[in-house]
Amino acid sequence: MGRPFILLPLLLAAVAVPAADAAGVLTSARHVRYAIPAVEAYAADHHGYKGMTLAKIRKWDKSIAQIRIRTATKRTYCIESTTRPFAHKAGPGAAIRTGHCGKRGTAVDFDPAPLPPPTTAEQKIRYAIPAMEAYAADHNGYAGMTIAALRKYDVTVADLTIVRATRATYCVENRTGADQLHKDGPGAPITFGPCPTTRRLMGGLKVPGEGTLKPDPEDMGFARRAQLTPKDFPPGTRRDPKRYAGVFLLPRCAGFYEPDRTDLVATGSAEAYFRSPYGSYVGSAVTVWRNRHDSDAYWARVLTPRYPTCLARNLAAWHKPGVRTRVLYVKRVPARYTLGERRTAYEIAIHYTSRTRSEVYVRAAFFFENDRAIGVTMAGGVGDACGCTANLAGLVYARMRPTPGG
Repeated sequence: MGRPFILLPLLLAAVAVPAADAAGVLTSARHVRYAIPAVEAYAADHHGYKGMTLAKIRKWDKSIAQIRIRTATKRTYCIESTTRPFAHKAGPGAAIRTGHCGKRGTAVDFDPAPLPPPTTAEQKIRYAIPAMEAYAADHNGYAGMTIAALRKYDVTVADLTIVRATRATYCVENRTGADQLHKDGPGAPITFGPCPTTRRLMGGLKVPGEGTLKPDPEDMGFARRAQLTPKDFPPGTRRDPKRYAGVFLLPRCAGFYEPDRTDLVATGSAEAYFRSPYGSYVGSAVTVWRNRHDSDAYWARVLTPRYPTCLARNLAAWHKPGVRTRVLYVKRVPARYTLGERRTAYEIAIHYTSRTRSEVYVRAAFFFENDRAIGVTMAGGVGDACGCTANLAGLVYARMRPTPGG
């Protein structure tokens, strides 16, 4: 009769051990989970994870504890808990798993305690990073990522705009107050401004009020041949994949400047962007419209007196946290050369100031029309915009001869 009393404690102990292990795994996984925002913050500021140490990531969050960094390269890392049973995370797109770095382990499924609610644009992006990485780990990439999907991992994710999400990368942005910031991929820093545009600047934009692009092979080729090339610039000039010279080239200001182009159709479009060795950004864009009516309508609706003012407002709102801005001037400048049938040029200066720096950013743009094609050259830089938009416009215009289809 005593045997059952002897076996019962042993059975209870056998059941209790796995439960204790499970609780320990969750604790270890939380240590790893709470380090992720600081890990990504380090990568954002150092363009990768190389050189990352526990002391360095604790600059972002002093509460980080019970972890060690086993590996850290430019593109990836592996961190693990120092508490048992061990848990680790092997890179930005990986799930948190049991065991040491280098071991496959099993994915840990847990609901972490919520972080303090984010209040700034930078925090709202940074706090969403763990949910984005968790989504990528569960879906083999970021494609299909939505706010609703991210909130399944972290209900505090909010006020975030997912501009694009593919299997390999994403771009998200947030505007809080006067600050607008974005993060262009898992290895990119959180930086000021909206997500870099990957859309056609003129004629094929997928935003409210824009027209459509119906590519015609001949007109597409015409637009491409007219673009600036590296040979047009001094040695050391390189292509700019971020397209900074074209940021806000077609601005929108609610209730002030919202030209409607939904009825316009472009048949050719191309653009090219570069960064000079002196720090300025330059670019060119050409759009061919289906007929002269659409070309004239675009010119009349877009290049109004309110265009440069709206552009200045957008540029003034494009800054890092803690930076103050002031529009110094917005002006239409004389077109130095007689190019095309119509031409107009603008120049804008924005003063950016912080505790440690004071800079004046100048943006210039030169628009010109040739039959049913509209071209623009643009430049931007600290101190001046290179003063070269008219000369660059001459190069592009020369390549726009003869007229499309001529």
